Parts: sequence; C-alpha cells; structure tokens
Amino acid sequence: LRGLDEDSWYVKLEQENGDLHRGYVFSHTSDAGTYQVQYTVTAGGYYAVHVDQAIAGGLTGNYYNNMWMISPPSQQTVDGQINFNWNDSCVSSTCNTTVEGQVACSMSEDYVSVVWAGYFKPELSEVYTFWIQSDDGVKFFLEGEQLMNRWCTQFETSSACSVESGYGEVNASFSFTANQLFEVRIEYKEVTGQASIKLEYGSPSILRQVVPSSRLFHSPSPTKGGPFDLWVAPAVVDSVASEAVGGGLSWATAGFVSQFTIYSKDEYGNARVGWADPFVMVASNREDINVTAASIHGTISANLLTGSYLVSFTPTQSCTTELFCDLLVPGALYATYYDFTFGAMYENYPIQSNLTSSLSTNTLNDTDFSLPFVVKYSGFVRATSTSMYTFRASKQSSSNPYSDRVKLWINGEVLIDQWSSLTSWPALTTFAFPVSYEYYEIEMLYQYNDRALRNFEFATQGSVSYSAIPMDNLFRGIPLQAPWT
Repeated sequence: LRGLDEDSWYVKLEQENGDLHRGYVFSHTSDAGTYQVQYTVTAGGYYAVHVDQAIAGGLTGNYYNNMWMISPPSQQTVDGQINFNWNDSCVSSTCNTTVEGQVACSMSEDYVSVVWAGYFKPELSEVYTFWIQSDDGVKFFLEGEQLMNRWCTQFETSSACSVESGYGEVNASFSFTANQLFEVRIEYKEVTGQASIKLEYGSPSILRQVVPSSRLFHSPSPTKGGPFDLWVAPAVVDSVASEAVGGGLSWATAGFVSQFTIYSKDEYGNARVGWADPFVMVASNREDINVTAASIHGTISANLLTGSYLVSFTPTQSCTTELFCDLLVPGALYATYYDFTFGAMYENYPIQSNLTSSLSTNTLNDTDFSLPFVVKYSGFVRATSTSMYTFRASKQSSSNPYSDRVKLWINGEVLIDQWSSLTSWPALTTFAFPVSYEYYEIEMLYQYNDRALRNFEFATQGSVSYSAIPMDNLFRGIPLQAPWT
C-alpha cells in the first residue's frame, strides 16, 4: 500500500447503452494511500466501472498526415503544454526546425490534424475559463461535451470542411471540483499557411496563462481486475412515476371481471424489481359523505413482467364509479383540520393538513385552533384476522361528553353516524374484515367542541380490553394518478 496521496485516478461508469457517468475520487482522511470514490447514477441496470490511473506531465498527442484524423497516426507523443507556433514548418512536436529535421519529419506542413487527449486536474474548486488561439480549426471537449468549436469558417457548417479557417480565438467556462481529473480532448487541423495553437486557462484566483504540464495528465492505465461489474438496483417505489394502464380503467361490465396493469417504478422511471410493492385498488366514491355501500376491492397479483401487477375486479352495479389505485405507506393516516365556526361549510375552510400515527389523541396541540374544529382522518387499515372487531370513539374526561360529533367509514360503509347529534356515548360499532391482512379504507370525521383528549380504540372478539390501533396497521395512500371514472 502506497503511503502517499499523490496518485491521480479517474473513475467512470459505463452503462450498457454506452452512456457514461463519472465518479469523484477523494483521499481517505485517516489512511494514506487509500481513496474513496463517490458517484450518483439514476438509471438502474448493469454498469462497467473503469478505474484508471493517469500520469502527470501533459496530454497524449496523436499526429495525422490528413485533416480527418484517420488512423493510424504518423506520430504519437506526450506534449507537456499545448503551445506551438509552427509557422510554415512541419506540424510536429518532435521534428526540429533545421533543414535536415524538416526533411526527416514524418509530418507535413499542410492538410494535417492532431488529437490531444488526457485529463485536466484543477487546483481549486472554481469556475475556470479556457482560451484556445489557433490557426487553423479547433474543437475542445470536456467530459465528452463539446465546449468550443472553431473547426470551419463562419460560413461553413460541415464537420468535414476543408477550407482555411485562419487565426482566431475561442473560449469556454466550466465549474470544477478541486483535485479531480476531468477528461479533455482537443482536435486541431491545419489546412494551409501558418500553423499554431495555444491552450490557456484562468479563474478568479489564477491569472490567465498557458495550462502547465502539472495540470495535464496522460496514459491512463486500468486497475487490476477492471473493469468491474456493477448492478444498480432501482430506488424505492414512487407513486408519481408508477403507471396504471389498461381497458379496465375506463370500461367494465357488471358481473364480469375487468382488469388493468400497474407498472411499478422509482422516481427516476426505473422499473422496480420483484412484486413486493404495496398497492391497493378500490372502486368507490370517496367524496360523497352519504355513501353506505361497501367498496369493491381489486385483487392485485404478480404479473409476468417483474415489477408489474395485474389488477382484477368485478363490478356489480351499472353506474359511474371511481377507481382509486394507491401506493400504501405504513405508519400514518392523513389528518386534515377544518374551521367549524362555518358550520356545514367547514370543508371550504381547511386550517392545516399533516400525518398522524394515532387516532387515540389529538395530533396537534388543540390550542393551535379555535373551537370548534373538525378533523378528517383518512387512509387504510389492515386487520390481522377476519374476526369481529369492536371500535369505540370516546374522550377521556369532559363535563359534556355529548358535545362531540363523529362519523366513521370502513371499506366505504358508514359504521358510526352520530354527526347530526351524539345519541350514545361512547360511540360503538362492530365490523368483520372480509379478508385478513388486506387493506381497507378508513375515514373518520371528528368534531371537537372542547379541549379534552379523544380516543379511538378497538377490541377483538370476546375481549373487553380496548387499545389504540397499532401504527404498523395504519397506512396512507398515495394515488398513482387522478381517479379514473
């Protein structure tokens, strides 16, 4: 293990489609000779990781006796600086200017081209500007992106133009991270007449000057065992990127099975792997407070394509029905607070929305709101059995327990309806979940008229002991898209 932090590494990740992504190499803070590589990619799949070590001292120059960089090159050198003024001599960094040297030179004076390739290593994290003065044409690439192009005259657009470009200067700026290698490529051509090229740089902290050889690197050599195989898994499922498609979203026949498909994706559009994402499909009308019919639940099963799900449901009524397809997130329900001083118009006056992990007490400090106010809890609940459950809404202490109002839906059915008046207290109901470990809609409206704490609890069949619904059994639903009708 080397004990120095002077090695220069360049890391790139190559996708199967050829797209390239770079890694950033940092010296380990406590272990000399050890480096950490950081990279961020958003596309899932297989990558080839190339880890190359480069040598300081200049760029590799390939000199061609044609203007089109057609291999093989006539000369290959390492040029410490790109600062040449050949005038009418051979375009070469190795041929001397004597008569004998020019005669022996393998390069011509005209109709030639050069490609310099390697890396630039900035000393500071700043915006640098590069300038290139050339006679004739030049192109400059950084990290594969063309930043300068003076290949032809202003009247020419073809990349193969062969007319004289003449002398000129171009520049481009780029924001760098200090002490990282950045891939550089310079393409140069000489048509006829004078020949020259100069590469300079500068930044807010560096005066304009010819790029020194200490900042240029060449001859990358791969690390032993490379390139390395990398598999990038998709990120967590995202409801916005996931899709639902199929005829069953817009048309169904009563009594017949209707179907559509969910394609599960992460936020970057990568198809998810496996079939473990929690989706639920419900056919109901969440907006109608008077709905009493049970919601229709779709059956979601693994499709042939990994990360896709086949949704099947059977409608029984001929009517307009809304389909909701949600991604479920465990641990909380939605809680929306309304100002009830406006009475029946309260839904037009929301105060605040947040998430609550419990229905047993107020989710916010009551003093945040003026009395009276309403809270609408909504989401999904999952029961561990199909036995009969008893649900109870109560408050811990109050001189007027009948001042509250409560309404409860489970699976689209109204189970407690004491919204107009509270006829019994505590408010009780029973419900048997059709299928265990299935997700069922739960919605509750609660009107607060005093500061006492409220409880919403359940008891299993045959038990007289009530407890709060566990947080792990509560879910909030994030719609894949707007409801389909």
